[in-house]
Amino acid sequence: MKNIRVIVGKFTEMGSNVYQTLKMMDGLRDDLTIIVMAHTDSSSFNGVDKTIFGVPGGKLVSDVVKPVGMFSVVLETCVDKTGEDVTYSFMTQNNTVNMAKSPEGMFLGNKIPNDMQAVLESIRKYEEG
Repeated sequence: MKNIRVIVGKFTEMGSNVYQTLKMMDGLRDDLTIIVMAHTDSSSFNGVDKTIFGVPGGKLVSDVVKPVGMFSVVLETCVDKTGEDVTYSFMTQNNTVNMAKSPEGMFLGNKIPNDMQAVLESIRKYEEG
């Protein structure tokens, strides 16, 4: 039983660390643009595979901390392969199986080129009105 408590304690600590790291960004200067990059994991909900925020702490973080809810913009990478050609892009809106989200009108479509400078420019223009 002691080993289970140690394992649960480690996951609780990891979850707390992820939460504290994400929350501390709220106190940073307004003139900073912060980009958080993370891996995605796949999880099955009612037989449908969905992507979720992949961070240390696993299920505790995704179920309790809910990192996606801490951001107004979440872009998810999309890799399309046609023959030998590979195209990378970002999904900007949820299509029921991804976690992408952004305010309506921030980007020109649900899928945009994988160009971080263009992403930052679109966000800036949207926020400036």
